[in-house]
Amino acid sequence: RPQGVAPTDCRRGGPRCPPARPDGIDTFPMAPTVHFLKLRGNLSLAGDVSLAERELARHYRDLEPVEDVAAAARRCGLPESAIVAHSRPGAFPGFLGIGPRGSVETICRSLACFQEVWVPPSEFQGAERAPWWQSISDSAVCALPLLASGEMLGHWPAAGAGPMGVESLAGMLSSGASGLRRAHLRPSAAPHVHGLHKYKARFFPRLARVLLGSLPDNSRVLDPFVGSGTTCVEASWMGLDSVGVDIDPLSCAISQAKLELMALAPEALVAGIEEMGEPEGGEFHMPEVMARKFHRRRAQDEQVAYEEQIAGWMNAARRIRNPRVQRVVEIVISDAIARKFNVRMMGTGVPRFALEIRRSKLDSLVRAGLERAVDAARVVGSLRRAYGGSLGATEVRMGNATDLPFADASFDAILTSPPYLPASSGRENYLTGKCLSMMALGLLDEAGLARAEQASVGSMTASARDRHDPLPDGVYDLVDWLAADELRAIKSEPTLAYYQVLRDALRESLRMLRPGGTGIWVIGRESVFYNFKTREVRYRVACDDLFQELAQEAGFSVVDRVDVELDKRNRNARPRSRDAYFETALVLEKA
Repeated sequence: RPQGVAPTDCRRGGPRCPPARPDGIDTFPMAPTVHFLKLRGNLSLAGDVSLAERELARHYRDLEPVEDVAAAARRCGLPESAIVAHSRPGAFPGFLGIGPRGSVETICRSLACFQEVWVPPSEFQGAERAPWWQSISDSAVCALPLLASGEMLGHWPAAGAGPMGVESLAGMLSSGASGLRRAHLRPSAAPHVHGLHKYKARFFPRLARVLLGSLPDNSRVLDPFVGSGTTCVEASWMGLDSVGVDIDPLSCAISQAKLELMALAPEALVAGIEEMGEPEGGEFHMPEVMARKFHRRRAQDEQVAYEEQIAGWMNAARRIRNPRVQRVVEIVISDAIARKFNVRMMGTGVPRFALEIRRSKLDSLVRAGLERAVDAARVVGSLRRAYGGSLGATEVRMGNATDLPFADASFDAILTSPPYLPASSGRENYLTGKCLSMMALGLLDEAGLARAEQASVGSMTASARDRHDPLPDGVYDLVDWLAADELRAIKSEPTLAYYQVLRDALRESLRMLRPGGTGIWVIGRESVFYNFKTREVRYRVACDDLFQELAQEAGFSVVDRVDVELDKRNRNARPRSRDAYFETALVLEKA
């Protein structure tokens, strides 16, 4: 009987019983290879564990949660300390993966939710030593998945030559050393290059990697709402070619800079920063929408001082001779501007906002950002040296998701996360919060900002077309409810425009895919409208169901859906931000 198979499973014809030979002599296969896969220490929600189990199903024929540590240790030939060290506090540590479908290297390049893979030494017999795995004894080898290594390395401050390398990390995790200082428990929504620029409603790298891992090998991937570039960055790590498109020029610039940083040697970045010299010279004027805030406070001198600081830094960046380094540094400066001047929309549907100016000096924010960029380059360099392999080819273009500049059937797959429903997101004017960075980088002037705002998906300035091309009844129910609500009536037409554009984008995405291609769209599962005073629920919108209807109307078949809870609750925020928040990944297929 194979190890781990219950006696009742080996009745003739049972699901795990090997078939009888024609001569009547029973034969049993050798016990299947068993791996122990330790969950990331910072997984905190049940949905995270479900997502982890989902990604393992691609790599193993069978899975078992580790509920009895002693039994799992005996089965894998491990000391119990290896299973419990750096595990999630108060939760089961991981899974046994039975019968791997691929090599340990392939598994470690793909996994998103696991920090260690413990395997028998035979899995590495004859293999050349690599930094990402550590042999512990004659019975076990500890291997580190790439994404978890990048998350954890990014939490160590620079010391001497830079952050800890993959090989040192492998040694510490495999030995159970305490020097990790709980870095394995810290949230990692923006490891290494993902944290280059502040970005609201970021697509989580871990979720993107799990979903990319479900695609066929060698898929060419499109993200028509590329945002801050998460899909393209993770696709590149996984060796997949990808193209990202966005109507927002700052999103394109951020995405491109992240990809540049992945390919830059830290020494080249340091040399470019040294070329900058002191921030001085240049010219910059705040857009009128920002200048009015200073005028009302009679703080024109303060405004001029900030304009000089921004101009000085942008002028210093222009002294860098390496254009790739220059693009990265400019995005670092843009990030500092976004952190210094925080725009908070009022949430009423009109373009009113509060301008909160951080006390930290802009110079300090820029210099701190440059240090983080160098550390990110060092982490990426350590990952590339340790894991080898080629990055997938990636391209970022400005464009509109409803009119993409590609021939029919150009892509095998789509992975994207479009903007959320504007009626409940509070994102009344999408580009207002970015206007300082946009103009500092020379991406748009004030007239261009107004045009781009109107064209953005979900903008409150968007105009809806008439109802000649029907949408799901639920969309019109929502639009009519908003129109009848005195406080929310202003959001009615932009909500209709949002769903019209989303429908057009789905039709265009169908054109992009080859027959049999997969489209994965990540959207908010539900939007809830509350009474502002009593927190009573006034209206619920099943955004996932509405999107599914739109996708089917566009010609897609819905083959799967993945509901994922995200840790976005905030006790100090408005009522809807204190509730559990879910996103839904709808997996679509082109016939």
